[in-house]
Amino acid sequence: MTQDELGSVAEAYKQIQEAEKQADQLEKMLDNLDAKMDSILNDAERLQKDASLDTEKIPENEE
Repeated sequence: MTQDELGSVAEAYKQIQEAEKQADQLEKMLDNLDAKMDSILNDAERLQKDASLDTEKIPENEE
């Protein structure tokens, strides 16, 4: 291999390492987003369940 080829390989390797770092960061961000979405969904389901229980407790007016 020539010096230029070695430099190209080294540069490609460096770019691959940077891309892997970025991929790891994106994966962590997606995991955090997924956890937040799960939390929001669980809260919404709990609130909906609580609201339906509250409406069941309200007596209807008997006229």
